[in-house]
Amino acid sequence: CSRDATTRILESWVSRRSNARCLVLTQNAGKAQGLDRALSASPGSELVAVYDADLRPLPNSLRILAGAFGDERIGAVAGFRRPSNTAASPVAAYGALESLVHQLTTQAGKERLGLNPTTMGGNCVYRRSALQQIGGFPAGAFSEDIEISLALVAAGWRTKFCRDAVAESSVVESLRRYWNQRCRWTRGLYRSRRRASRLESWLVSAGYADRLVFLATLVLAADGQISVLWPALYCVVLVASAASALYRAGLGPGVTARVLLSSPPMFAVDVAVTVVATVNALLGRRQQWHTGGTSK
Repeated sequence: CSRDATTRILESWVSRRSNARCLVLTQNAGKAQGLDRALSASPGSELVAVYDADLRPLPNSLRILAGAFGDERIGAVAGFRRPSNTAASPVAAYGALESLVHQLTTQAGKERLGLNPTTMGGNCVYRRSALQQIGGFPAGAFSEDIEISLALVAAGWRTKFCRDAVAESSVVESLRRYWNQRCRWTRGLYRSRRRASRLESWLVSAGYADRLVFLATLVLAADGQISVLWPALYCVVLVASAASALYRAGLGPGVTARVLLSSPPMFAVDVAVTVVATVNALLGRRQQWHTGGTSK
């Protein structure tokens, strides 16, 4: 359902390669259904890699991901999506910070503790037999990567995160696209609770609910019902996580300063969109995939 030259470019590209195929979808039903179509049409290899259009994998990325399947219990492996346009705008700077914290603090921490990091939509490899066991990618899902990860864990499979498997990734640059993306992600995370099987999975499906808890503590502290130390504690944890991720990412001083300056106002937007998306989810308002558009 691309409205630009994507279809023509891909068809031209595959016409010169006997081992490549282009599938054209005439109806936009979301990424999960597109992945299922591609999975059905692809050769029967045991390992299946997924890359989004805005990803630029480093030459050894796929080799590292595939090499992590030495353990037969591994059902999926995710690599590091390194933000490539952090300096593009304040929105991009904050989006990059969120991505770095999630990957270099949360995902890396889970990997070190022997837990199950989730995949992140692209720069990841799945075991086909594991996907077939759980019925493939869930049709209509807004966060198919989260749902598939939780379903694999519930079925007894393990997941991994490989920091060294790097793919350059674009983050959204405009406020409108950030808002729409976060609404979709928030709804998708809440929906993934149907796949939750243990405490770790339930915490993942809670999504950005920590923002709601923080907002509640601010209100209660302002009303004098709890100590101001509670929201302050949340801020300390938040700052520590961000500092750890920025240090591990090795960003230059100029980019780091831009990220830090964008964080306070964008965090307010972050909290607001979480509230709106949560209310929409509680009211059962529908959300759909939209045809066209870019990460910008």
